[in-house]
Amino acid sequence: MIDGERWPNFADRMEWQETKLLRKKNDPFAPLGYPAQVQALKPIFEAHNLTLRHVTHASRKAACQHGEALDIPDAQLRQIGHWDISKMVKHYSTGVAKQAARMFAGHGKEPGRQFLSREVKVPPDSLRKQIFPHLEESFEITREQKDVAGQAFCLACDWFRTVLLQDATVLMGAFPNLPFWRVAPFNTQEFQDYRAEVQEAIDIEPLEGIHNIQRVMPEMCALIETVNSSMHNRLSEHDHLFAELKQWVDKCTRSTEGNILGEIDKWCRPLATVVKGLATQDIPSTTRLHFPSESIQLLNQVPSSSAPVPIATSSSQMDGIQPSSIDSTAAPTSSAVHEIDIDNQVPVYRFSNNDNSIVRLYEEWTKGIPDPLTNIPGFPIEFLEKTYGTAWRKPDGISKAFTRRRRIIEKLRKVARTLKIPESAAASKMELWRRTNNKMALTTLAKKLEKKENLWGENEVELAHIVEVL
Repeated sequence: MIDGERWPNFADRMEWQETKLLRKKNDPFAPLGYPAQVQALKPIFEAHNLTLRHVTHASRKAACQHGEALDIPDAQLRQIGHWDISKMVKHYSTGVAKQAARMFAGHGKEPGRQFLSREVKVPPDSLRKQIFPHLEESFEITREQKDVAGQAFCLACDWFRTVLLQDATVLMGAFPNLPFWRVAPFNTQEFQDYRAEVQEAIDIEPLEGIHNIQRVMPEMCALIETVNSSMHNRLSEHDHLFAELKQWVDKCTRSTEGNILGEIDKWCRPLATVVKGLATQDIPSTTRLHFPSESIQLLNQVPSSSAPVPIATSSSQMDGIQPSSIDSTAAPTSSAVHEIDIDNQVPVYRFSNNDNSIVRLYEEWTKGIPDPLTNIPGFPIEFLEKTYGTAWRKPDGISKAFTRRRRIIEKLRKVARTLKIPESAAASKMELWRRTNNKMALTTLAKKLEKKENLWGENEVELAHIVEVL
């Protein structure tokens, strides 16, 4: 609008959409013709002793050759030059060759490394609004008309305000004689002050705080925003479920059939008293039930006719949940049987080969496998090894099974460190790989790991490309 060009009328969609960026001098709706482009470019080439057959397309040819010199991939050159006419690019892709754009700008091919030091200072609104002064009014018009394209265009113009001012702080020093600098806001004292602030900030601290993240690590910023949005959605879901649960509890409490929760409490208290009596030996029994410390704390809250007798529990009993040592012939079978050697206070653990997978093996090692009937967690292998050393795996067969599992777990944790992912994710990737390799048995996998076979390539590259679906 330096030459007095009229701002487009955004109330008329056809008018602003038909306005040309490169247009004839007296007609904003007529594109700039080929002769006018040649007339503007040819004197520049002649002044630099350049003889070119194609004047208007000279930059496209030179850019392609320059891109080849920079080792920009051919596919990226085709995409950035719009020479790729595949259906994907034409109908579905955004068409933005980001890698080529980074390399042309001198930032390298890797994402997350590009930044502009002049972005360290955001220009004040008083300066920004001097560029496109009618922009806010136009944005309100497009918003009221629900013109999505118009709103997007206005937002792009608002972003361009900042870019233009930030670029001007550098370009003014490189090209001080441009007539562009003789008009507002570039000829104002306010812009000169802003330019001085930018230069000072660049000299003192070019990478400061959040600006460093925004410029050098844009992908991390996007990831943080995605995680924030995901957490917000999850919390909203939990709030909704909690509200539904509260409504259900209130409905039960106000039920016409009486206080349902009170009835449940009335029936459960005698049962709790009996269980407490068995646990504290107030009720004589030939079988001792071992409870975790958390359960004892809850049971001590139940009123009783006699004073509770504290249970003597060892540190191992407090850390792990220990089912009763009833005759194994009468007890239901579980995936891993846990008993207590009364004399030595060492758990007796038996591995099970049912439903084995690397994911289940990792769960058994770190959390313990729940009993299929009672859902009570068993002993984690880590806990047994840390607490009892080798004493718990002295029975026949236990030591070999433990060694095989430990070999897989050690490799699993090495994979997690190499790929920088959680151990549970590493277990999922390894299990999916095992299933796609003729369902390789865990014993076979352990033997291959013992021989230090390189199963997944350098830096576990084969596992890195496996998507976790387990």
